[in-house]
Formats: sequence, C-alpha cells, structure tokens
Amino acid sequence: QCCCPSLQLQSIAISDPTVVRLERWRVKPGQYVNPTDSLGLLRTSAGKELRLYPPNGGRIVRLLVSDGSAVKLGDAVCELEPCEHSIVMKDLCAECGQNLQWRARRTAPIGLATVAMVHCIPELHVSQGRAECLAAEDEDLLLKQRKLVLLVDLDQTVIHTTTQNVPPKLAKVHHFQLKPPVWYHTRVRPGVEEFLARISRRMLQSANKDRQFEVFIPRGDHMIVIIDDRDEVWDSMPSLIHVKPYQFFEGTEDINCPPGSAVPASKADPMDLVEKAMEHQHPQPEKQQEQQPQDPNQPIEWPDNDRYLYRLADILTDIHSEYYRRLDASTGTDGGGGGDSATAATASTKAKPPESRQVCTKLRGQVLRGCRLVFSGLFPTSLPPEKSKAYQIATGLGAEVQADVQLGSKVAQDSRTTHLVAAKSGTSKFHRARKAQPESPDGCSIVNPEWLWTCYYEWRRCPEADFPVVADVDYLGLRRDSRQRRDSEVKRYKSDRKRRRQESLV
Repeated sequence: QCCCPSLQLQSIAISDPTVVRLERWRVKPGQYVNPTDSLGLLRTSAGKELRLYPPNGGRIVRLLVSDGSAVKLGDAVCELEPCEHSIVMKDLCAECGQNLQWRARRTAPIGLATVAMVHCIPELHVSQGRAECLAAEDEDLLLKQRKLVLLVDLDQTVIHTTTQNVPPKLAKVHHFQLKPPVWYHTRVRPGVEEFLARISRRMLQSANKDRQFEVFIPRGDHMIVIIDDRDEVWDSMPSLIHVKPYQFFEGTEDINCPPGSAVPASKADPMDLVEKAMEHQHPQPEKQQEQQPQDPNQPIEWPDNDRYLYRLADILTDIHSEYYRRLDASTGTDGGGGGDSATAATASTKAKPPESRQVCTKLRGQVLRGCRLVFSGLFPTSLPPEKSKAYQIATGLGAEVQADVQLGSKVAQDSRTTHLVAAKSGTSKFHRARKAQPESPDGCSIVNPEWLWTCYYEWRRCPEADFPVVADVDYLGLRRDSRQRRDSEVKRYKSDRKRRRQESLV
C-alpha cells in the first residue's frame, strides 16, 4: 500500500443559478478526468443544455445525484479526489493524463513530480512522497535480504580507459567508439568478475554516480556504501571507501577529467603528490614495442599485477557483517542462521536501521589505533598539520599525530612515538628517531609515505618493513618527474587530436 499522503476530497457543486436539472452523467466512479473533460449534461430553466466541468484533474470518487435529478445553485453533485500528479512523463501525468506543460508558467501544484528516480530516463519524474514510498519498499526488501547498496564508480575503480594510441592486439583491452573519430580503449581491473560475484551476495550494485543523494536516495544514505578513486567528488563522506586508483595506461588518469584539468601543483596537497609518486607505473607503450612477440596474430601482454579488488571485497564483507550485527543487536534477533529467519527479517524491517557511515567510521578507525605518528617533510612547516591530507588520513585511521619525535626511557609508554613517516632521509626528525631507537624498548618504525597510503587504501596495518625510507631518495621529488611526463603526454594527446581532426576533414 502506498504511503503517499492523499489530497482532501473536493465537492463539485452547481455554480450556475439557471440550472434546474442534471440530465445525465458521462463519467463513472473511479474514473480519472481532466479539467477539459465533461462530467455530465445540465439543463437550465430556459431549456438550454450546459456541460459540467471539474475544477482540476483527479479521480471521481462518488456521484451524489442520479440522472434526471433536480438540482439548484450550490448543490453538490459529485466528489472528486484531486490528482497529485505524482508520476509525470514528459509533462503528462501518468495517472490522470493531464498535460502539465501549461503549469510551467504558473505556481507548481502540491505534489508536482520533481524527483528523477531513473537515471537512464530523465523525463520520468515522481513526487517526493511517491519517491519516499518507493524508497521505503526498497529499504524493506534490502533488510529482508540482508543486503546493502553499493555505489560503484567505474573509471580507475573497476576499469581504466584511455584515448591514447595503443596496440590493437593488446590483450584484455576493449576498443570502442562513442563518437567518431575518437577511439576508447578500456582495460578491466583484474579480479572484477570474482569481486562482483562475491559482493552481489551481500550488496546491490549501482553504477550511478551523483553527489545529490536526494535525487535517487530520497530516504537518505544510511544503507549506502560508495567506492570511488576520487574522494573530493563526495567531500570525503564517511561511507566512502577511497579505493586505490587503477592505472593500466600510463599518462592517463580519470577519463572524465580532460587533459590539464588536474589540480595545479601549487594547490595540490603534498600527500597527494606522494600518493601519485608511489603508485605502480606500467611501462610506456614505446618500451613495450621492444617486447612484442614476433607473431603478429599473438596478443600483446602488458604486466598487470593489480590485486586490490580482492582486498576491497574483504573490506565490504566486514562492513556488511558489522552493519547487520548491529541491526541484530538492536532487534534482539539472530540473523546468522539461528532461530526463525522470517521472524528476524520482520523484526529487522520494523527496527531503525544502523547508519553505514558510522559502521565505516568505526572499522576505519581501528586500523592504526594505538599508533602515534610523526610526519617529516610531507607538508610545508607553514601549513597547520590539521589541514594536511596526511593528518586527516592518520586521524581517520585512529592514529594519534604528534608534533615531534618522543622517544627514550624518560618518555611515558603511552606517549612514545611509534612511527615516523618521512618523505626523505636526512631531516632532523629522521636522525632523532634513528638515534633514539636503541634506547626505546619498543623501537620506532621509520617508514615512507606509501605506508600510510597503503594502510588507508587497504584498511589494515601493513608491515612497516616493506616501506623503508631509502637514503638519497626524495619521495616528493618523484612526483615532479611524473608531472613532466604527464605534460608531455598532454602535448602528445593534443597533437594526436589535431591530426585526427585534419584527417576527418580530408
């Protein structure tokens, strides 16, 4: 049963003082009518025949007088339930059939459909009440099936697409055109089939990407989990899992961002530079040409050791388990198999669902709990640490950030620095941490910035020994070399685009 509020019934009365009789009705109860539809025929005292029209569209509920009855001014002859126009397709009401285009220049009536629920059909709109009603039904179905909603970004999350020239025989790369003459080349991230098959048992996937939740999630995002390689699109929402960007084609980042539209280096956070600098870079196509097989019909294999989706599936599984553990605890039911499953599902739909953002925040905050971090060389000293990306990531993972290295036997156990995250060796903090290591019972791990980003992407504390700070290596300086390669790729892209345009004109 629809939970949309019904409008109050209207009584249609005789407004002409000369009318004396209702000859016959032309409608039946339950019939939808428009303002231009004739409800019945009236007869005046002079014998003239008139037509009865409704004041607005709606559904006829009841006829109060019969054919041939005598009527006078002010007598109610029928009851009309006004149509709230809760479903509109191209300015036509799907319930009463009224053309609403003329209302565009007037004040919108109550209940006019303004919510676009279907992403692929933008002309279809429903009212806010109808949207909430449909969302409530979907929410109940999710709770009964013990699932969540997963909002999936595509490019650089589960696929990578480029418009650069690549070998046509490149293995596992799909080539297509959206609008000639540009060709797109897409590589699917390794393990995506197993990832979707595993997650589909716990979540419903959606490929829509829209920051305005009220458009397609009228009842809120409390059952939504988002995976995206760009956290700035979602303003770092708590329910967002910032995935490690998948980059198979070197020199191409998000295909939705045109070349040169990236954040300028002067405005970019130093931690973002470290992230990009430490990401795995695939060999250039020119270098791959030397490794091509002799047989022209044999596919060309480029190395791809990305295995991030397997870890991402574990993260989503943990979120799902914790979400429904909280729900079962609030309802006092056992949803894991013990007891009556039907009773548990009914109790779940009646209870207030937990917030997915709270679940994500809790699990994320356990990654580096108990760790005390000091940063060295990750951001300018003039920048307050609280405004840096590194600080926000560390505190979000549950770590405590200290201003300086605190080690030695005189420092309390619960105040000793556990990690020094250094962008390069040779700094004063680096030397103090290394010098104090023999005096500290627990020691201080000195790691490069990739350790922090790997913990952030994988939601687990990674082995510190895998991320040493190599002498004479400036991890932030690596990004400068990468930026120069990107600029050269942008120039080559523009040159190829100009050449393709000239060829199309010829």
